[in-house]
Amino acid sequence: MTSKSSDLGFGDGYHFFRSQLAKPVLPPNGISVTGQTAILTGSNTGLGFACAKWLLELNAGEADATELHKKHEGAQIDIWQLGMLSYKSVQNFAAKCRTLEGLDMAILNAGVIEQSFQLSPQGHEKMFQVNYLSTVLIYFTKFPNRGSDPFLSTFDDKANFNTSEQYPTSKILAHFWILKLAEKVKKEYVIVNLVDPGLVKGTEINRAVNHIIKMIFDIVMWGLGRTMRNGSSTYIDAAVLRDEETHGSYLMDWKI
Repeated sequence: MTSKSSDLGFGDGYHFFRSQLAKPVLPPNGISVTGQTAILTGSNTGLGFACAKWLLELNAGEADATELHKKHEGAQIDIWQLGMLSYKSVQNFAAKCRTLEGLDMAILNAGVIEQSFQLSPQGHEKMFQVNYLSTVLIYFTKFPNRGSDPFLSTFDDKANFNTSEQYPTSKILAHFWILKLAEKVKKEYVIVNLVDPGLVKGTEINRAVNHIIKMIFDIVMWGLGRTMRNGSSTYIDAAVLRDEETHGSYLMDWKI
């Protein structure tokens, strides 16, 4: 039993290192998204902001909206308020999305890591709400009443909270949702996929953890983390370069 656990740990470490050292696949010259409309959440900082820069570079052919406006005066950049801890805010955001004449891609990047158990104003554990519930809700105008769902309610119980498990669990729920969504949405109309950008430096994803854990995070990221530009290019790979073959797929290291 001890040997098996050790093998699994070694294997996990090997795959992690191999993933982090994977060669980036950046957009080739000539790729353009000029005239297209994109929605990008969590774009005020980190990977979202870096992804916005990519989209604008591809639009032009070559730490805030003001900076992007100055560099890309020909692009239309709209800033919409989105509070992932509020269903009302998410619904208002979705309502604005429906006013668009067309939509070519939606990159739902917003996410959070919390070290301690905290409930949102909606009564849900924060990581569970931001990383799963609110992300899914953006797709729907009406959110079903799940108050009596015994499975979902376990995430909002402090007794079940585990710091090391809650974040990956909230993410794996998105995997399950993508699989079911892909079954119901025809790839000829909408291509749905899920992207893992890997461990990326400077994303501020660990801003809510204590100083000791943050220091450990920062050391690991300094040594192994991808640059913001390379990490955000995984979104461009999935949303711009890929086609129907990724429908319902999980993309990691620029591969299905």
